[in-house]
Amino acid sequence: TNGISISLGINTISNNNIEGCVNAIYVTFGTPTVTGNTVESFNSYGIYVSSCTHPVVNSNKVVGSNKGTGIYLNNVTGHANWNDVSKCDYGFYLQGECSDAEVTNNKIYNNMSYGMYSNTSFIEAIDSWWGNASGPDPYGFGDKVNDNICPVPWQGMGEWTQRVCGDDP
Repeated sequence: TNGISISLGINTISNNNIEGCVNAIYVTFGTPTVTGNTVESFNSYGIYVSSCTHPVVNSNKVVGSNKGTGIYLNNVTGHANWNDVSKCDYGFYLQGECSDAEVTNNKIYNNMSYGMYSNTSFIEAIDSWWGNASGPDPYGFGDKVNDNICPVPWQGMGEWTQRVCGDDP
């Protein structure tokens, strides 16, 4: 079952606590705003957004149960910023045409397979926290990203560089 499921229109889904669903928030088409929600213990998707124009997915807390995808974006051109995503199989999964999506300033940590994965579009996922100041795997010891994700710079990068290189970068 879905916690909240919406298709079409300009809808706002905000400040909800959703727990124990197959899909907690499921949105297709339209121009949704999904903000300030807490989603926990879902089976498939914490927040699913597909084929939406300029969706806003900001400031949500998504905590999985070591399975499913925290935030899934498919064919979107909007924003997914300031989210806290942990304990999922995939923290973020981007599919289809998402090259104009802005995915920044997120906290992505303790996810099983990938912190962020994009199967088609190149995504700049800058200024995010990946669970370790050294950055995401393969750069450091944080959550893993695939080759279509550019995480540079990440939160903690300056601190890590200073710790490793001292005054001589």
